[in-house]
Amino acid sequence: MGLRFRKTIKLMPGVKLNLSKGGISTTIGSRGFSVTSSKRGTYLNAGISGTGLSSRTNIGKISQKSNNKEQVPKEIKPISRATYLFCKTMAFVFIFVFVLLSVIIFLTGSKVFAIIFLLIGLFISMALIKSSNVRYNINRIKDNNITTNN
Repeated sequence: MGLRFRKTIKLMPGVKLNLSKGGISTTIGSRGFSVTSSKRGTYLNAGISGTGLSSRTNIGKISQKSNNKEQVPKEIKPISRATYLFCKTMAFVFIFVFVLLSVIIFLTGSKVFAIIFLLIGLFISMALIKSSNVRYNINRIKDNNITTNN
């Protein structure tokens, strides 16, 4: 059984400092939408409270110092067709939910907030679609190379 340590310090509203055994990270944003930056990279976190729907997308890898060595990129793991279709479906669910909530917010009078909320939903959906397309197409390219080589 591994021992874990995590402590979150609220610096100001919307800004937190996270301390753990693995290092220090900073989170900016609220519970439903935030950006976290650490030595492992920068992540966009978004979710809808009470639904269990959430997304965590890597939006930037912090460059590591290299001692004049070439860095070999990690291999992207391919996904199955079922996972690909699930990701596409979830992206459209995110778009539908965010559009619906944006319309409700717009009708209550906060037009700027509704537009920002809609853009956040579209960004999350596009990131999910792009990630699933890349991983699924790698799988298809590998399958085509196997069939053409035989």
